[in-house]
Formats: sequence, C-alpha cells, structure tokens
Amino acid sequence: FAPMEERDALLEQTRRYFTNYGPASVRDAAYYFGTSQTEIKKQLAQLPVEAAECEGQRLFSLQSGRAPERALPDCLFLAGFDPLMLGYEKKQSIFLSPEYLRGIFSLSGIVMPPVLLRGAVAGRWKRSGRQLLVTQFRPFSREERGFVEEAAAQLWGEELRITFQNA
Repeated sequence: FAPMEERDALLEQTRRYFTNYGPASVRDAAYYFGTSQTEIKKQLAQLPVEAAECEGQRLFSLQSGRAPERALPDCLFLAGFDPLMLGYEKKQSIFLSPEYLRGIFSLSGIVMPPVLLRGAVAGRWKRSGRQLLVTQFRPFSREERGFVEEAAAQLWGEELRITFQNA
C-alpha cells in the first residue's frame, strides 16, 4: 500500500472507473461516486479518454492497458447488487431498459439478480436447491430460453430444474 494525496487518489479511481465501466457517461460516474458532474469533468480532463455518442448520450472510456475485449456470453446470471447494475445511473443504464427498472431495483433498496441476454437485462432469477426460477420481463424466444438453459447448466449442472414465469 502506497499512500497518495487525495487528488491523486480521486484521479486514480476515475481512471479505474472509466477503464472498467466504460463506456459510461459523466452522469453515470457522478452517480457511482456520489459527486457532481462538474467534479467528474475535471477528472476526465486529466485522462486520455475516448468519447463516443450512443443514443443521444456522450459516453467515455479509457482503454489503455486493458486486455482486448471479448464478446459477452449470450446469457449471464448476475448477482444481486452486481456492479454492472450499480456502476451506472440506473435510469439511463445501457444495460437496463427503464421499463424493467422496478423488476431489478425495488423501492426498498434491494437489487435483484438480473438475467442478462445478449448484453441487456431481460429478467431476474432466483435459485433454491436444484430449482431455478427465471422471471421474464418480456417473452423469451426459444433460442433465448436455450441460452438461459445452457448458462444455468454451466453454472449449476444439468440436473437443475428451470421454471420460466412472466413478470
């Protein structure tokens, strides 16, 4: 552990955020750090970030020193309170459609475990013993159900019984 000045620590945290969570907006980073967008902009001005426009949002990332990106699997079972859900301003997340917000973030502050299909939240999951309950926020295609079944088998074995239900 090497102590550092607060301003250096803030810059390092910002560098790590945009390296690992990018592409992300200034608003996402401000939400994550609990600070102002002005403060994030000051930090960004000191970093070699790349900017891109996506659906009307200006997104930033810092790719230097990062391993080459691999494609996301077709299906991922994320944990409750997963950093992918917490690392972005939830009302503008590139992974979570606004209409599914309450299916993942409860009003009491609980963050349910999401099912990510082809890079977007499409439901949530709950496992109990050899039972897996998948709550679909929209109907899954036959192919998507196959992705869910394959990912579940990889994680928990093929003896798992999967039930799909609509939200």
